[in-house]
Amino acid sequence: AIDRNAIARKLMQGGSRVPEAPCFPTQFGCESAAAVRYPYDPAKARAQLAAAGYPNGFSTELVSFLLPQFEDAVQGYLKAVGIDARVTHLQVQAAVRRNLEGSIPIYFATWGSQSINDVSAILPHLFSGQPEGFAAGDDTRDAELKKLVDAAGSSADADTRRKFYSAAVKLATEQMYVLPIMTSVQTYVTRRELNFRPYPDELPRFYLSTWK
Repeated sequence: AIDRNAIARKLMQGGSRVPEAPCFPTQFGCESAAAVRYPYDPAKARAQLAAAGYPNGFSTELVSFLLPQFEDAVQGYLKAVGIDARVTHLQVQAAVRRNLEGSIPIYFATWGSQSINDVSAILPHLFSGQPEGFAAGDDTRDAELKKLVDAAGSSADADTRRKFYSAAVKLATEQMYVLPIMTSVQTYVTRRELNFRPYPDELPRFYLSTWK
């Protein structure tokens, strides 16, 4: 139901992309090839709603702490296929608290990996089997998925880790536990007189900058 490519291209911009797996594409273990794809197809979305017993759609709530333009876009796409999602915009702490309480039907949030280019910085937070987490927490409580993530995290062998993470990505996307919308882009504005270089880990090293 959601045109994720349009959101990434028109709203985030700056090289944002749509991840197929619930992790950042460059992270070790982010086996995108194992992910089940969900291309934008509003007609199919409406047909699946009807097949599920909701030919006229339904009403729900979408809770988020993101910028309004992202919330409005997702709300609009859902509305177009018959899902009337009332947006509740909260501060981060309040949204996280409600998520941990389990009172949110649809949670629209972000998750970073603290510049760690390995899925061990994200998948265990999403699929830990526990409700605790900063902005994520595990809403799925899928024992098999947790087992796969734990098995990958407990091994130091690269091939073993890839195997289990691949199976975890496949299961998570098959069940549509998480729908990645877009990657975030960090934007910097500097003066022409400043020699400033951005880095892929998003950490601005101002101490390496110099005046021309």
